[in-house]
Amino acid sequence: MKIVDPIRWKKDINTIKALLKEQGNYRDLLLFQMGIVTALRASDLSKLKVKDIINPMTWKIRKMIEVKEQKTWKTNRTKPTPKLIDTWNEYTETYPHIIANEENYIFFRRKSNNHTVQWEYHLSVKQIWRIIKSLCKLVNLEGNYASHTLRKTFGYHCYVNKFPMEYIQKKLNHSSPSITLAYIGIMQWDIDKMNQDLDL
Repeated sequence: MKIVDPIRWKKDINTIKALLKEQGNYRDLLLFQMGIVTALRASDLSKLKVKDIINPMTWKIRKMIEVKEQKTWKTNRTKPTPKLIDTWNEYTETYPHIIANEENYIFFRRKSNNHTVQWEYHLSVKQIWRIIKSLCKLVNLEGNYASHTLRKTFGYHCYVNKFPMEYIQKKLNHSSPSITLAYIGIMQWDIDKMNQDLDL
């Protein structure tokens, strides 16, 4: 089984986001950004509903997004970033019917024959895998990319930006720092760069 890579460079993340915005594909843009910001697994992302994201009193994005993870039964809490809020607002402008029913799935399916939106059906994990893999291929990234790429990208960038390992471990709901370190895909050149940055 191949190891899944994170997206290691911010410029590649920004290129993918710009490409999706240019296409007007706000479903996949929100999926991509939500995955990186929340570090949720694809199985949890796929089933997100409007009620999980919005405050029913204001119909705006919640100040804290809370999702109980299927795998661990632990609660993943995420305070939306300004960029994520902007993407959510663009998403709701593009798909105004999304908030018509709080039971609608955010990451909806489209019928393959006529691309009709099906709010009542969510993307499968396999479909998310295909989306992420194709996006990374589109910007010529070398490596193996899949649905776990989004979650790993969060952990990787926290690590290289020197966030405490305990914080990253807690966010990813791992049982030990060593599991987290192996999971996020730290490579020898990452370690070499840290040594150079320290310059002790």
